[in-house]
Amino acid sequence: MKWPKWSIATGDSGDFLPIMIGFIFLFFSLPAFVLLLVSPDRKSGIIAIPVLVLLGAGTIIGTIFVIYGLRILSFPGSLLYRITHGRVSPIAGLAAVVAMASVSLFSARVPG
Repeated sequence: MKWPKWSIATGDSGDFLPIMIGFIFLFFSLPAFVLLLVSPDRKSGIIAIPVLVLLGAGTIIGTIFVIYGLRILSFPGSLLYRITHGRVSPIAGLAAVVAMASVSLFSARVPG
């Protein structure tokens, strides 16, 4: 049996998945990481260092995914590339992004 190839990003010029994964990692890791650095609990004891390492790793992984996602989204032919290089007006680009996001959200919920 041949196993199918699995990848997080297809590499197409409009793939939003890596940047979404990165923002989710950052959303969960970064606030707790900063809070643990700024005001650590005195009673946390030995568990504070491993938690700090895990949250730091989550922050680094999230940053890597965001950078990778921005690289994919800025390839020629993508919506972000066309918006930033003046080929599509920003309002039309924003409307297209909102439309694509709403279609992807609602198509996942509709049984088909």
